[in-house]
Amino acid sequence: MTGSGAIGTVLLLAAVAAALGSTGAASVGLSSPRRSPQWSRVARALLWGAAGLLVAATAVLAVALVGNDWSLAYVADHSRRAIDAPYRLAGLWGGMEGSLLFWTTLLAVVAALGTRRHAPTSCVTLVVAVIVAAFALTTLVVASPFVTLAIPALDGGGLMPILEHPAMLYHPPLLYLALVTLVVPFAQTVAALDETRRDPTALARVEPAVRRWMTISWTLLAIAMLAGANWAYAELGWGGYWAWDPIENSALLPWLAATAYLHARRRPHGGRGALLPAGLAMTAFLLAVTGTLLTRSGAASSVHAFGEAEAVGRALLALTTVLVAGAAAVFARAGHALRDADRPRRAPARRIAVTTDAALLGQVVLVIVVLALVLVGTLAPLLIQLVTGDRSALDGSYFATVTAPLAVLLLLLCALGPRAPVALTAGAIGRELRVPALGALAVVALAALNGWTNPLTLVVGAAAGFAAASVIELAVTRRATIPSSLAHAGFAVLLLGVAGSVATTSATVALGPGATTVVGDVEIRNLGAQTDAGPPPRVVAPVQITRGAASTRLEPSVVGYPERGTVLAETALWATPREDVQVALRRASDDGDVLVQVHVRPLAALVWWGALLIATGGIAALVRLVPRARRDSTPDLTSPPAARTRDRADGRDLEHPAPAGTKTPAATPSASPP
Repeated sequence: MTGSGAIGTVLLLAAVAAALGSTGAASVGLSSPRRSPQWSRVARALLWGAAGLLVAATAVLAVALVGNDWSLAYVADHSRRAIDAPYRLAGLWGGMEGSLLFWTTLLAVVAALGTRRHAPTSCVTLVVAVIVAAFALTTLVVASPFVTLAIPALDGGGLMPILEHPAMLYHPPLLYLALVTLVVPFAQTVAALDETRRDPTALARVEPAVRRWMTISWTLLAIAMLAGANWAYAELGWGGYWAWDPIENSALLPWLAATAYLHARRRPHGGRGALLPAGLAMTAFLLAVTGTLLTRSGAASSVHAFGEAEAVGRALLALTTVLVAGAAAVFARAGHALRDADRPRRAPARRIAVTTDAALLGQVVLVIVVLALVLVGTLAPLLIQLVTGDRSALDGSYFATVTAPLAVLLLLLCALGPRAPVALTAGAIGRELRVPALGALAVVALAALNGWTNPLTLVVGAAAGFAAASVIELAVTRRATIPSSLAHAGFAVLLLGVAGSVATTSATVALGPGATTVVGDVEIRNLGAQTDAGPPPRVVAPVQITRGAASTRLEPSVVGYPERGTVLAETALWATPREDVQVALRRASDDGDVLVQVHVRPLAALVWWGALLIATGGIAALVRLVPRARRDSTPDLTSPPAARTRDRADGRDLEHPAPAGTKTPAATPSASPP
């Protein structure tokens, strides 16, 4: 082995050695009688070394891809001369071995950054070092991208044609970064749970740092899923904007766990009440690792999967099993330790606090139920396959059926939670719900006027209008924070878009030259098919789309890839706030006859607007959290807890603010209105 293959292998081997050395040094430091900080500092330095070596190995592979180093089998499989350099670079995460190396590199860098603010004696370094070492070892032993060919190739196969899309340059890296970021709150939570045997307040003390990292990951996941959904929507044929594909769900599940955490997290306190958010923080990362297993083992039938890889699947399954078992053991031991912990004395419960807590708990429970149902639907086909050998997957109807009612309930709780309690009189209830009710009626009326009378559309639309109007009113009257208002409004707008898409009108029609047809409320006229020699060669079928006085020209096409022996339909889209019109060419003849598939999707734009609002809510929360992160460092969990000098009521960045009428200390920065 010579050249880039040898260099990359040596770097990988050194990274594995550094990660294992970090694990050993951290173990020695924690097991020493005085928890020697010297060994822990060595562990942290070795972890940084492993991250640097993995970055170097990734850079070697990236240079080989861009520079067409055909001596590497991976380059020959995932790059080709005819594509531009950015898409050759995208081959880094376009295949099994490269994507696992890229994932591991991001994981190591984030893990090293996550230990920066921790005290030298913290076991956070040990947890992340073990995980980085496991992934690096898996990459080196069973999925190395630096295997060389006996005879260099003359050219490569390149990416699948459908992946040669601008979204390929940013969607996978964003998604990977979002998922690996969950390793830091996982490690922080495991360390705090372990420390509860000596200090029952450990979870409370590490909570601000966990919250910051969970908010970062939650926001990045929202942006990544938005990018992926938009990519799928533009391509058409991947199930619209969300197909409930097992790999799509593997991104959704950690996001749901993070959402539940951000709502379950309460003011820091000791006792077993802190176990729920701790469990959710760990679950988010465990679900991310499970998604990695599904993607790279070939266990799930998915257009996103990398194919069969039994060795990788076995290695990742072993890692997932160990992580789940270890997390469960630490969690159970902490629960036992906290069972008899002294709980802080509380003032007599007031109705407003109990009601607000109940509303938040209701949201958490509903999100957890949605998570459980999606997880069951995602994993059930795998279990069935193990028993019967039948390889199949549940279609979207299962997920839509079980999640739709819960989504409506969540919308209502988002609207009603901050308003609680309301005196049980007709006048009080009427005053409190007047604006939300008007929002619901407005949406239903608009839907009926446009002919969107599907019952599901009307029910979800009414709930979305109710929630959106409520959130806006609460934000204007400063009864809710800006981040929570943006996130909850985005959720309402997104579901309103989903409700509109239920009323989609679809048709597959044959049109001769100059012929017209009507689908939904738009007229489609065939302008005659034509060929383009390329490269790549394509057949284009221009059509004129008319809605009322508005008109536009769309050019759906079929593109050929002779070197890959395949063709790909490229859809054309006319997007307006009212509805989207998508046209896909299925067949064309020499005389100009075409067969086109047309979809008219009402309110589809609201899906993207809602997702952007959700992501903006996360960004707004981070803007509020970053200044505090600069002021405060993560406490050393092995030292006595510092005296609590102020109430941290400022923690509800993605939830509801302190209920109206409650007083918070003036020293708490975010207790003031946004």
